[in-house]
Amino acid sequence: MNRIAVAAIAIAFAISCRGANEGQGRTSDVARSAAAPLAPIKLPSLSCFSTDTGTIAFGGMDTSAADQDVSGTQFSFEIDSGGLVGYVRDAAGEIPPRRALQDLRFDARTDSLTFWYSPSPNEKSLFQYHVTCQRLAGEAHLFATPTSNGVVVRDTLRRSSVITQP
Repeated sequence: MNRIAVAAIAIAFAISCRGANEGQGRTSDVARSAAAPLAPIKLPSLSCFSTDTGTIAFGGMDTSAADQDVSGTQFSFEIDSGGLVGYVRDAAGEIPPRRALQDLRFDARTDSLTFWYSPSPNEKSLFQYHVTCQRLAGEAHLFATPTSNGVVVRDTLRRSSVITQP
């Protein structure tokens, strides 16, 4: 098992530990370190990640010709006063409002972004991508729940125009 898969499983475990211990007055060491507040997110040393370039996006949406349903995922990133922030739009039927990514981190040693979001209340999707100005390439750990590790898939998202509505 490669280190990305191991890291994704460890993050999924930490998240499920945090949920399992809610309301019991205790938190596991793994969950506590995953939930610890972070310093402002260090920025990738790429020209496309600057206050001058505005929002940068990867991935996109497709509209079915048959029924006009929209599907797809787009991650977007921008710089604010605290550093790098990220958002997701995960469409199933129509384009949803953007939602904040959780635990966004940048590793300067590997030029990698890691983050997660919850597509549904009992499900988490975790991501680790090598980032360039043209694409995100790495692994997605999808459909993790407290009782299932989900699936790990290789994933590449090309840079795209930012979806701004709704």
